[in-house]
Amino acid sequence: MKTKILFGLSLLTCSLFSQAYDLTQLQHHLDRQQFRKLHQAVEQLPETPTKAELRVMQVKAMLSLKDDEALEELMPTLLKDFPNHAELIFLASANQFNLAQSGSMFSAPGRAKKGLAYLQQAVKLEPDNLEYQRTLIGFYYSAPGIAGGDEDEAKRLADALLTKNTIHGTLAHADILRKNEKNTEALALIDTQLAAQPDNTELLEAKAALLASEKKAAEAFALYQKALTLYPTELEKYGSMYQLGRLAAVEGQDAATGTQALQQYLAFFKDSDNPMYPWAMLRLAQIQLRLNDKAAATATIEPLLAKEQTQERLQKELKSFQKQLKSGKS
Repeated sequence: MKTKILFGLSLLTCSLFSQAYDLTQLQHHLDRQQFRKLHQAVEQLPETPTKAELRVMQVKAMLSLKDDEALEELMPTLLKDFPNHAELIFLASANQFNLAQSGSMFSAPGRAKKGLAYLQQAVKLEPDNLEYQRTLIGFYYSAPGIAGGDEDEAKRLADALLTKNTIHGTLAHADILRKNEKNTEALALIDTQLAAQPDNTELLEAKAALLASEKKAAEAFALYQKALTLYPTELEKYGSMYQLGRLAAVEGQDAATGTQALQQYLAFFKDSDNPMYPWAMLRLAQIQLRLNDKAAATATIEPLLAKEQTQERLQKELKSFQKQLKSGKS
């Protein structure tokens, strides 16, 4: 009898572990930016130390939660266990860049260069990975020379990318132009590609962002609306949804469209660690105040005021909005 009970418990334990190791559920947490839930789930799996795919999810969660110091301690073990895993090496570079930005001015250049070395290694392992290539180009054109930045190298790599992928090569060149405050040239470059591929969502997003930065809100709003009808997957649309809400809130674009977009955004990312979630709540409240619905605006921002907000810019905008509420100005 005792043997049967032990055998039954063993089967139950195996069943629980097999159910726990559910990549679909873990991906669900990642997609909805539920990073704490993801980290907790992966930490509890006995398979995590031996499975690169689980380690990748663990690192993505820690990066998103800004657990940079703990991740720096963990990464040497992961890279020893999976020495040629491009994604883990790419994520290691991201962590070094985070540490460079948050650390002292004395340690920043060294960490940035370490991140660059990881990034170069990831590109070498997967030379056709567009995300890695775009990130490397972005580093070269944005980092100072003391940290390894090199605009000439960025242009050279963008030229090389253009021969392999016209869209991403174009976007890389447009990013470099924007960095040099040549928005008109960047826009012309994107328009050239849009003429050939008018329904490409990445080009539409890039043009919309450029127009928005030039205070051409109505044109940007229309492009984000168009992009929403073209995304191949549901998950890709939420960035543009937020932008529709932001343009409605800040630039006075169509309130009904902006409200609907933000409500969908907030519903999808409910109970998430998405750093843009409180911004979406603020943008919704701003639209409500524009519509002279002071009660709704007050109710929308109450959860934001109930807890401390760690984002400095968000703190400032919240204070400004509270003053608008008190004065009754939209």
